[in-house]
Amino acid sequence: MSEITDMRARYEHALAEVAEMKKAIAERARHVAELEERLMRQVEDGAREGGRRSRRPSAPEPTESDLARAVAAAEAEKALAVAERERLDERERNIRRVER
Repeated sequence: MSEITDMRARYEHALAEVAEMKKAIAERARHVAELEERLMRQVEDGAREGGRRSRRPSAPEPTESDLARAVAAAEAEKALAVAERERLDERERNIRRVER
């Protein structure tokens, strides 16, 4: 009987871990989406302004290397989220296997 209780406790712990991983992945996905949206706005603003300069003083415009670094950071974040999602899926498969 204690073995069944132990298995049940491990199962519930694994489910809690999966829920926590899902929450972390969702948060990372939101972060990546926000970063992507900000970068797209910068690109659109740059395209709209074209060659003309505004008369008001503004913050220094990001250089291509700044944008490249930001894109690389977003892609790295996305790759990390994908890897975590794969790990989460594998863990869920293992949990289902144990359930059977």
